Parts: sequence; structure tokens; C-alpha cells
Amino acid sequence: MSKQFPVLYHKRRYTDPDRRRTVPWEILTPFEENAERFHGQSLQRLSERGGLGPGEMIAIIRNDKKWWNLDEEEASWQELERLVEEHEGPPKATELEWLRWFYDNAVVELVIDDVYRLDEMKKMFEKKTGKKLPDGY
Repeated sequence: MSKQFPVLYHKRRYTDPDRRRTVPWEILTPFEENAERFHGQSLQRLSERGGLGPGEMIAIIRNDKKWWNLDEEEASWQELERLVEEHEGPPKATELEWLRWFYDNAVVELVIDDVYRLDEMKKMFEKKTGKKLPDGY
């Protein structure tokens, strides 16, 4: 797992299990100067102090302070999730998701040695589910 930067939660978000608690550090690294300019502190120091709210992260990445006070707004959370997915790619499927999908979609005539057809099924799975295959497949 890559180095992670903490998401600073405000009081009403502390108990929300659906919100991410960290983002990949690499998302913010190219914008270190903006962090210094907006906060007067390095990303390392901001991380040590608890991180940044999602609106603050977007403001630093976009170099646009209009996002600054939107930490509680759904738009800032959605934008942060979009940036993380753009950085990491689509989520990985679980082994069970892949096996269930394969079982439901496999052609009866599929022969285990038919590598071409298996590769075709893997591509179809990723296209239809929007998820990457689990490791080992």
C-alpha cells in the first residue's frame, strides 16, 4: 500500500464509516507549493497535524480557494473520490465477485485450455462491472 495522507474530519463526519480516512499521498505531492502557500506548512507537517479536509485538498489540487470551506459539502467528497479513483483506477473485485460473475456468464462449451476465451471473459468482466480482476486471475 502506498503512503497515505489523512483526511481531516469535522465533528459531524467522525462517525461516518462510508467516508474515506486517507488518500494516496501521491495525489497531493505535485501540489506541495499550493499547500505551503495556502497553509504556510508542508504536506508532511499538515499530515502530522491531522491532515486536510476534502475541500482543502481540492483547493490545493485545483489551486482554487472556492473549495476551501466546502469540507462538509457532498460535492467536495465526490470530487475527492473521483480524484482517488482516477489515481488508483477502478476498484478490484473480490475473488467471490469474479467467480460468481464467471459462473453466471461462462459458456458451457468453455474448455479450460481455451486461453483466448478466458482472456475474453476477463475483459468482459472488467468492462461490465467496472472493476479490476482480483490478484491471481
